[in-house]
Amino acid sequence: DRSLLIPALIVALVCIAGLMAVVAAPCAGPLLDRFDARAVVVGCFAASALGFVAYLAVDSFPSFVAVAIVIQFAGRMSRPSGRVLALRVASGRDRVVALAWQRTLTNLGYGVGGLLAGLALVFPGRAPFDVLLAANAVSYVVASVLILRLPAMRPPAAPAPSPDDRGAFRQLARDRVYLGLAGLNVLASFHDSVLIVAMP
Repeated sequence: DRSLLIPALIVALVCIAGLMAVVAAPCAGPLLDRFDARAVVVGCFAASALGFVAYLAVDSFPSFVAVAIVIQFAGRMSRPSGRVLALRVASGRDRVVALAWQRTLTNLGYGVGGLLAGLALVFPGRAPFDVLLAANAVSYVVASVLILRLPAMRPPAAPAPSPDDRGAFRQLARDRVYLGLAGLNVLASFHDSVLIVAMP
């Protein structure tokens, strides 16, 4: 039945895009070590905004996959970049507050976005979703303008390499408690991926 095949194919393509974007988060590290955190975050937001605008013109499965990968990749990179930006803006105990607000607003965004997407299903046609896509693109532009109003924040100077660095890595590799906590952190970091990869 073609009416069932097309939605299933779209779900599969969204899952593929989500899985491919998982590798994006580690890519943010080298960029944040070399460039202003604002520039990295704004770059991710710009890519996301362009991606949501591009969704409005999608008319084939290949173009859908391409746009979905760009959006998921940019979204993945923006998460660690946003946390680094918050840590560089705030200082001391304010860093905990800044990260808490960031997490709270992110969760609020998920909730509101899910609610609006559900409401869009009530109305026939593609127009309600086009409005949401355009509004989301505008939200990224507004967020980018606000971020650019922050002072420039160059990354801290990297410490000089030490002969003991290799030994330190070997010591960490033998630390079972550290490896266990790191593994749990990796699993926890995938909690929102369920919405993108598994839930469809």
